[in-house]
Amino acid sequence: MKSFMRLMVSAFIVLSLFACGGSGGGGGGDDVAVDGGDNGCTTIGDASFNGASFEVYDNALSYVYDIDFDFSGTTLSFSSDGTDSPSDSELFVNVAFGDNRTSTVEGITFARSCNDKYLTYGTNGNTPLSDKFVALGIKNEFSNGNNALADGDYTMIQLMDDERNTGSYVFTDVFDLTFNGDGSGQDITNDAFNYNITSEGYISFPSEAATGQISEDGGVIVISKYNDFDDNIFLSVIVKKSSGNDDSTLSGVYNFTEIDGDSGDGSPLASDLESAIGSLVFDGLGGCDIKVGDGTFACSYNVADNGEVTFDDGWKTLVGMISPDSNLVAFASDDSGNEGPFYFIATKR
Repeated sequence: MKSFMRLMVSAFIVLSLFACGGSGGGGGGDDVAVDGGDNGCTTIGDASFNGASFEVYDNALSYVYDIDFDFSGTTLSFSSDGTDSPSDSELFVNVAFGDNRTSTVEGITFARSCNDKYLTYGTNGNTPLSDKFVALGIKNEFSNGNNALADGDYTMIQLMDDERNTGSYVFTDVFDLTFNGDGSGQDITNDAFNYNITSEGYISFPSEAATGQISEDGGVIVISKYNDFDDNIFLSVIVKKSSGNDDSTLSGVYNFTEIDGDSGDGSPLASDLESAIGSLVFDGLGGCDIKVGDGTFACSYNVADNGEVTFDDGWKTLVGMISPDSNLVAFASDDSGNEGPFYFIATKR
């Protein structure tokens, strides 16, 4: 049986099929609110997000970072803390989002969701020496957060390297958690855990040394663990279950970032990972297309009443959840084990 400690340390997923392609949609152009027309999206403007990333660099080691993003005009500044890394800050200029709600700067593609509550970034990293990123940020511009924000049944989609310092072993997992709204909760084995949420939505799990951000409506949480002295590091997206969903809930174009890998010998390493960015087009009826660079690949999906998503690209079946506001979907290979990780985060365009 899986304990919460073990579950909190199991996540890293991405579709290897995606990593075959070139580049996802580019940025540029004026700040806009829509994808080619008035589709009701929030205008992209100044905003602050807090989140986490899982990254692999050319030294073939995996890293996890807790990151604060601040957009002002076309400037992006961010600060981070992470594995083997002291507090750091960087500045990007000319970060202008086009009508696909993405902007590519220095090889990194940022995407902001239609409701502008979520931010992802990633790279097309499909060579051994290229950098691989997958990340999620959640807008933290509110001041009424408390433990009651996390209340109900959630699904955790997790990407992890659980032998980071002694011989990388990267895999993904998907499992259920329950938050009681009072700072306590339990996992699928009924093991208890505690959490704390600040007024700005910063969430921490003291017993697990995991921290992150919850959305203002409590629908999405992103957390990471990057203790330098622990072999286990991970990125987890936690999505609240809802009701009244079906295939039509997942409809339209979503920008995605993903990471995947398969060593071929039953021991998936950080050095085996690839990453990709692109878009998914869902028809609202269970059919979809994966678009990466100039390539388009058919896929299918199913959305259950509680928001659980099953995704099939014809080669691999992944599971996950769509957020209650339908602006984010995350899925991965469930208990990937020796098959290698597949991890995917997408936001509505």
